Amino acid sequence: MSVQPQWWLAPATQIEGIRPPALVAIEGLTTHQGRLLALDRIRGYLVEVKADHTYALLNPSLTPFLKDTYALCSDGTHLWFALGSQVVAVPWHALPYCRQLREHHRFITPYPVESLAIGGDVLYASCYQREKILVLDARSGSLKEEWPAPGIGREQLLVQGDYLWVSDRIEETLYVLQRHRGEVVGSLLSPFPGPTGLAFHQDHLWLGIATEEAFIRESPNDAHPLSVDFQDKTLITPIRLRPPHPPNRDPDLVPRVTSVACPIHYQPQILGERAFYTLSNGYRVEMIYLEEMAPHEEVPLPNLVWQMALPCTSVRQRVIQVQPFGIPYKLIEMEGQQVAEFHLGTWQPGDGWVFGWRAILDLYSIKYHLTPADVEDTVIPKDLERYLIDDDDLAMDHPVVKQAARIAIGTETNLLRKALAIRDYVYDRLRYRVTPRIETPDVVLQNQEGSCGEYVGVLLALMRLNGIPCRTVGRYKCPVPAEILRVPGYPQYNHVWIEFYVPGWGWLPMESNPDDLGERPYPCRFFMGLPWTHAEIAKGIPFESCNHPEFSIGELAINHVQFRILEAL
Repeated sequence: MSVQPQWWLAPATQIEGIRPPALVAIEGLTTHQGRLLALDRIRGYLVEVKADHTYALLNPSLTPFLKDTYALCSDGTHLWFALGSQVVAVPWHALPYCRQLREHHRFITPYPVESLAIGGDVLYASCYQREKILVLDARSGSLKEEWPAPGIGREQLLVQGDYLWVSDRIEETLYVLQRHRGEVVGSLLSPFPGPTGLAFHQDHLWLGIATEEAFIRESPNDAHPLSVDFQDKTLITPIRLRPPHPPNRDPDLVPRVTSVACPIHYQPQILGERAFYTLSNGYRVEMIYLEEMAPHEEVPLPNLVWQMALPCTSVRQRVIQVQPFGIPYKLIEMEGQQVAEFHLGTWQPGDGWVFGWRAILDLYSIKYHLTPADVEDTVIPKDLERYLIDDDDLAMDHPVVKQAARIAIGTETNLLRKALAIRDYVYDRLRYRVTPRIETPDVVLQNQEGSCGEYVGVLLALMRLNGIPCRTVGRYKCPVPAEILRVPGYPQYNHVWIEFYVPGWGWLPMESNPDDLGERPYPCRFFMGLPWTHAEIAKGIPFESCNHPEFSIGELAINHVQFRILEAL
């Protein structure tokens, strides 16, 4: 791969996402003779999508035959479709008169396929049943090669130059493959769940989305007129492809991020011939965190000092501004991170205090692309050994936890494979459930259920026992949908995840429980990846504390959290 591949460049024009009405489930995008085409497999509609958010139905006579069709691609003269194992190619001029697809049968593939992409005389087909990408002869349909699918869900394909783009619905990830070898050279998190189509149009990569969204249904005649319901969500959104930055292995150096005028962008960090990490889907967000004093016990609290961690700068998060809210604070440092220290004096029963901070943050999704071969023969630095001990009630000496640590990795010695094996082991044994209090890992493993904090505790214990430095990261996720700007959103719960340290590469993120979908194979979308919604506050340090340890923070105050998306970057 060259340092600046062609498909990372884009003009500076602003193009909005398109949400075409009446379409239910886009399962394919392509460009044909300058047109952007989309296939709705539920309706059987083939439509030309236009920049003014309108579209034209191209196949009024063919809709019954395109229902339940997953594939759509163009070679410039023909539109290619796949229905199961049958591949057809319809000439563009014949499309308005076509009454059934079998008139244009080309060949039968060895297995049912869900997506097609053509490049010259090579046809690429994704096969969910086989978890493969099939490389076929476009003329005869003969199988040339099989490549392992990069993800575990249904995948859509796109050929662009020397690269094959793959979007995976379950992984919510876009992969970039070297077209002639099938090697993954980069990946990025999708801006929305349910990616179901890829196309290049007007120098942008367009992504089709098909999912559901919650909405408030109003029924005036009911006793309770407002209720939550779900509706189909179909979206076609552009991705701004940006030039990469020079190679950089320093994980603490924040890459230069310039403002762009479209919903999302793709910004790879290059290392050799692969993308070390990729930023996507950036938003400027306002976050407010406040504590309202409301002690359970009406007793004076003399000389009250309250410490509250502030958002930190990282590869995917840039702190633009932080300011006190309500009461000024003193800025102190704790393990290299900024903490607000409020010297509040003496609280008396009946006093009303509200204090905290307001921050402006630039948040991005991030996806790292490391392989086990990148982390062979690792040596943990001495200054990180503190992240290998039990410093947070992790029950690392308990026989149940020690046994779990041994079983989880088996005979594995590679750090990256050990981390993934531990995650999968925890997912096998736990199910997610919001709990009133955080139990220690031995109890969690015996109960076989837990909240995000309990998942984190078990992950920390098993990783540390296996020599992998790791730490807790949190604390909140922006609850507002990405399309809604400047409307306040209020998260119902806090959230924590972990970072684990890879020598030579730094701290890599890993979600606590969202990838636990109930059974194997588990997606890796948030293994070495994190969505833009997460605000990073307090890495391995307490989020809040005060100098009255006889009370918990929850017994002294009520917290208030608010997010607003100010703009798409």
